[in-house]
Amino acid sequence: MYRLSNLIKNEYIKIFSRPFYTVMLIVVVLLPFVSGGRIQEGYSDNLYPAPYYVLPDCNAMIAGERSQEKPGWQIRVWMYQFIRHNIDTDDWRVEAAYKTYEIRMIAAYRDTTEQRKDAAMKSYETMRAAVAGNDYIEFLKAEIEMIKSEVLHEYPRQLKDIMIGPVYKTDWYGERLEEILLWEPTYRLEHGIVLRHDDWRSEIISGIGGVKLDIYANSSDPNLLRYTDRELIALNRSIHIALYRVENHIQNYTMLQDGNYISSDHSRFWARFSLSVPLLMFITIFVMIPASGIVSSEYSTGTIRLLLANPIGRLKIFAAKYLTIISIAAALVFIYYILSLFISIFYGAYTPGMTHIYAEPSFSPDDTIYIRAYGAFWFITLRYLLNSLCMLTMITFVFMLGTFTSNTAVITGIGTALPFVCNPSVIGIIFGNHGLGYLFKFLPFPNLDINMIAMESSPIPGHTIEWAIAVNIICIAVSLLLARKGAMRDV
Repeated sequence: MYRLSNLIKNEYIKIFSRPFYTVMLIVVVLLPFVSGGRIQEGYSDNLYPAPYYVLPDCNAMIAGERSQEKPGWQIRVWMYQFIRHNIDTDDWRVEAAYKTYEIRMIAAYRDTTEQRKDAAMKSYETMRAAVAGNDYIEFLKAEIEMIKSEVLHEYPRQLKDIMIGPVYKTDWYGERLEEILLWEPTYRLEHGIVLRHDDWRSEIISGIGGVKLDIYANSSDPNLLRYTDRELIALNRSIHIALYRVENHIQNYTMLQDGNYISSDHSRFWARFSLSVPLLMFITIFVMIPASGIVSSEYSTGTIRLLLANPIGRLKIFAAKYLTIISIAAALVFIYYILSLFISIFYGAYTPGMTHIYAEPSFSPDDTIYIRAYGAFWFITLRYLLNSLCMLTMITFVFMLGTFTSNTAVITGIGTALPFVCNPSVIGIIFGNHGLGYLFKFLPFPNLDINMIAMESSPIPGHTIEWAIAVNIICIAVSLLLARKGAMRDV
């Protein structure tokens, strides 16, 4: 062990006695300062802000309605009188009162059929009693029964000008719209989420309800500006992510959006720290240069004979060289990780308990999107570890080549070029349309970009992170076996 440690020490001295490798170390130290990429200051979940019904100045509103006498003013006066006598703060009852008196407006409209008037008055009385009694559960039940009773069917267009608010205002109806209108009150009832504007879950549910209704209206009315397929895909993705957050109680989160790393706390820390990961490829390239020459240069200069003249086993000499390169790579990655962490903290505050959300790509507005969640800090650290495994595979590969040839330039060129040429994205572009892409997952180099595979953005079918990790481990083992054979060749 003492002789092995001395060999490793000597290799360190030989490597860092060369100015190039000293410059390399300085560059690695400076890398965290230049990392950053595309950092988005804020974020958008594509959900509409929930309508916020503040407690009105009822006396002023009543006076205004009586002086203007616009169609439906009597019912609006009744509503403001009801709010004045029953509601004393901004809570769910304000919006519920608006909804309740919209139903009363339908019942009072001259063209409403008698059957629908009876159903509307019954719903109005039940909803009004629930608001007056401050019973949110009963109000939700009454609202659900109202929607199911077809009170809103054949909604008269003339009512658009006299309705109180945009709660049920629409010119379309059918089973699909009924399903959409039922979604929010049913979800709130089943999950016990009260309409509150200081509750993030309640805001999300209101936003989802608004998006669902808008998508339906967009597809039903040819006069409206239609969404593009891309916009509909984005809205569908937002709905899935929002529901996942509510159901898993994820308030603070990070995620990728349109190529930007975003965080719900608007902190640049997460974007900065995450975007430091891709720059690990520079460390890989830096380390591959000494890895490719640490053995081959001994053969090209003839110093291998001097080494083998020592009373040290040949395999121990080559093991010392390999461990030297591995320890340098590990030290550089660790230094880079720590520096990136502290510099990211300098750019933005670290928020404990953040969750990283990953949603699979979708290609249709009707796709079901599968979502995963990780601890945000652990997720970035895991990406570092996965990149380090890929780095180990490439270093071992070029080290193995160095035991068979003395041409350092060729070794470095092959080791650097193959991962880029065999990148999953390149393979997907060239072979994706020919049905041959799946064959490349059996080759070593398409499995080197584990981060792409982990994010499930690899175009190669059946590409999983478990498969890629297994292939990398096999490649390392095979490269070491071949390096052992190369180390025993004649000099």
